[in-house]
Amino acid sequence: MEWRTDLRTNLRVVRAIIAKDWRVYWRYPVNAFMSLLTPIMWLTPVFFLGLTFSRDGDALGFRASTGTGDFVAFMVLGGVVASYVRTVFWQMGFSLKTEMEQGTLESLWLTPNSRLWLLVGRSVVNVLLTAINTVTVMAAVYLLFGFEMTGNVGQALLILLPLIVALYGFGIAYAGIVLYVKDANSLTDLTSFFVEVVSGFNYPVTALPRALMVVGLALPVTYGVDAIRAIVLGTRPLVPVQVSVAVVLVSVVVFWVLGRWIFNRVDARVRAMGTLGTH
Repeated sequence: MEWRTDLRTNLRVVRAIIAKDWRVYWRYPVNAFMSLLTPIMWLTPVFFLGLTFSRDGDALGFRASTGTGDFVAFMVLGGVVASYVRTVFWQMGFSLKTEMEQGTLESLWLTPNSRLWLLVGRSVVNVLLTAINTVTVMAAVYLLFGFEMTGNVGQALLILLPLIVALYGFGIAYAGIVLYVKDANSLTDLTSFFVEVVSGFNYPVTALPRALMVVGLALPVTYGVDAIRAIVLGTRPLVPVQVSVAVVLVSVVVFWVLGRWIFNRVDARVRAMGTLGTH
């Protein structure tokens, strides 16, 4: 059947992109090593600062605000989700900018393959590489600083997986924006940083000023990381965990529908304007 032929063709495209991106990533071993070292470098001064305000390893003020005194585990779980947010912006959403700089975007667009499947291929390898980095960093942080996760990690993964899918739906929309804006370095840096600030990855979102907290509470990723912490660490959730799960699941559908629509509209607009080859 025709749809089976199309599916096999698209899967071959995905496999080719995965193989290419995998080779490119490991051809720069220093960059790969720094992707592991950088999160630990950022966490180290925060760890010692937290110890300064702790008594016998228990951050009492932090416990009063969140329901747990283990600020390291709190930040580690936030860092897991934050790593995928950064990947969505800088690897998935920004991938077309990379193709522009390498001079391969026009060649890709001349092929009969689906543009969306090209992005899907890029997202698969990014999810895999981010997972490898995340597990490695968590193991290193555990050995260096120590933390405890007493809850059901399996249930937390059942929330994390659809949250990642939702984020990559957003990444498709952002890839369309990059396709239109062209030079989106500053936009990507600012937007990624802003999402990390208002979503409470490194602190409870309730600690934010009211205006920023309202913005954070409008983002599905805030509820995803909050539910994961509630399950694994026993923190006090913003809303019942079931509500957070519902928000995440709804965001999967909304982000992928809007992501595809935005990307297709921008793609058609750029081709009509004849600006695909401009940078």
